Amino acid sequence: MKKVNLPAAPGGWGGYEVTAFIDNARLNSFATYTNLRPEYTKVAEIDVVFRKLVGYLLNTKDWFAAFFLLRAHSAFLAGSHLAMSGQAAETYASLRLCLENGLYGLYLSQHPGSRETWLRRHDSDQAKQRVRSEFTIRNLFDSLRGWIPRKQPLRSSSMNAVSTMEPTRMSEP
Repeated sequence: MKKVNLPAAPGGWGGYEVTAFIDNARLNSFATYTNLRPEYTKVAEIDVVFRKLVGYLLNTKDWFAAFFLLRAHSAFLAGSHLAMSGQAAETYASLRLCLENGLYGLYLSQHPGSRETWLRRHDSDQAKQRVRSEFTIRNLFDSLRGWIPRKQPLRSSSMNAVSTMEPTRMSEP
């Protein structure tokens, strides 16, 4: 893990209220790390799993899976940052985006014929309606029902098992 050496604040920093807000958010992140270590550790374990999954997709030909996985991870990181800085309500939007991107990626990996629908979603009003009809959360869940063999949620011990795995380089999805 690399230590980040933050430079001194640039000239003019602190001249706006928003800079004080940003500084306080960072201080809240430090407080969360210190005072809520079990919760912070869970977030860190989830991040490890995301990074392992990204490693597994290196060189994959299924760029849809990689695209949505990276977007899900990015939204997770944004939500984690918001949560750690004390912006709990704002966290929900980012974490919903994380879940949606993960679900879209999983759906499209199992339904390659729907990729064209997704790609052409902005082409016309009819294309927008097609994607709105197909890509509802209920339709996505219904289409994937029974696909995921795990009957119980991941637990910390599962995260630890995943975090010890070495990524493999895949050439095919």
